[in-house]
Amino acid sequence: MRPESTGDVDVSVVVPVRDRATVIGDLLHALESQTLRRERFEVIVTDDASRDQTARIVDNWVSQDPTRRVLI
Repeated sequence: MRPESTGDVDVSVVVPVRDRATVIGDLLHALESQTLRRERFEVIVTDDASRDQTARIVDNWVSQDPTRRVLI
């Protein structure tokens, strides 16, 4: 699920990645653990043609909770 940005967020976190499967999961977990309510922030992952499992890890993270706001 990749919801469109509605423009009603307080914070947009932009994460440029390429072949970062070893760390992207930790980053997403850290973002989820911060104190701002989930509906007030979005995560925008820009993947520069990763050849590892980066995109799969992000997709799995999104699919675990439909209220997560992530644009890829």
